[in-house]
Amino acid sequence: MQKKKPLSSTGRKHNKQIESRIKGHMSQAKGLRYEQKVASYLSEKGWHNIKFRVHKYCYEFDIEAKTEDFLAVAYLIVECKDKDLVSARDVMRFNNKVKAYYDKLSGLMLSEPDFRAYLCYSGELDKEAEVFLRGHKLIKAKKIR
Repeated sequence: MQKKKPLSSTGRKHNKQIESRIKGHMSQAKGLRYEQKVASYLSEKGWHNIKFRVHKYCYEFDIEAKTEDFLAVAYLIVECKDKDLVSARDVMRFNNKVKAYYDKLSGLMLSEPDFRAYLCYSGELDKEAEVFLRGHKLIKAKKIR
């Protein structure tokens, strides 16, 4: 049996890169599973035309959905956070996305659009995030496990 040679510094670096990629792919898969769970919840609540990872207005939206009846269309964008603690920074980033989407939508319509934004999360909101969301007109927080 041959004795293993110690890894060179380039070998260790290569292994760390591979580990980092694997970790990233696992995290992405976990996020997609959570987005599917949220989409199922939205479907049960009557939202249709659900799209994932939508790129609009220089942002990526985890979920975009619409409902339509004879008189109007309602629009929904969703940010999904499957983590233990959602920070105020996470909420502020989503707020920027919401503002961009709402401003573009408002500019395209004659009347104020029926627009909603959900921040869906599985863990907890930090205190600053809770305070910010309490007074927000457009963003509603929904805990979905």
